[in-house]
Amino acid sequence: MSKQHRPQLDWTPDAKLPTRFKAWKAEIEDEILLFEGERGKAILAELNVYQEDKDYERLNTQQDDSREAMLSAKHTSQEYYNSHAKEREQLSELQHVWYKKDPVAHWQRGSVVQIADTPKSYVVQDDSGARYQRNSRHVRPATVPTDSEDPSDATPLVEPDRSKDVPRTFTETGDVITRSGRVSRKTVKYTA
Repeated sequence: MSKQHRPQLDWTPDAKLPTRFKAWKAEIEDEILLFEGERGKAILAELNVYQEDKDYERLNTQQDDSREAMLSAKHTSQEYYNSHAKEREQLSELQHVWYKKDPVAHWQRGSVVQIADTPKSYVVQDDSGARYQRNSRHVRPATVPTDSEDPSDATPLVEPDRSKDVPRTFTETGDVITRSGRVSRKTVKYTA
């Protein structure tokens, strides 16, 4: 009793399909030669002539179309995202930064220890030595204090909220001058 040889192939579609097809074709040719003997050579010659005559396309055109559509959709979504994305400068290692531990937390001082593998992502170390990985949304460059300045005076480059700093001023007539300098007049009600 002879043991039959059957190729074990993985048929999941991927980039290695042409290589797998060549391996499968070689195994089939070996089986034909093994089981058919001298007649197998004639069969293989006929198959090769048939394949050369017919311009055979292995990949399905529907697969090609769907692959192109997926790549086009990916490219379009990247363009839409990048059109509104904020440009942030690339930070370097050992640069002083302000970072947030949590998205709602206050800004804390630290320094970039390492640039992570993912784009615009950094490993930040705080004063206590703890390390956190944050993306550029939660990391801002800090002004580097000079020797004469106190390091605690270094402020983040984020524009501070001036609404609390500048109070509204009132004129003698009761009008209000806003932060931008606009005069807001009180509404005049009907008088008898």
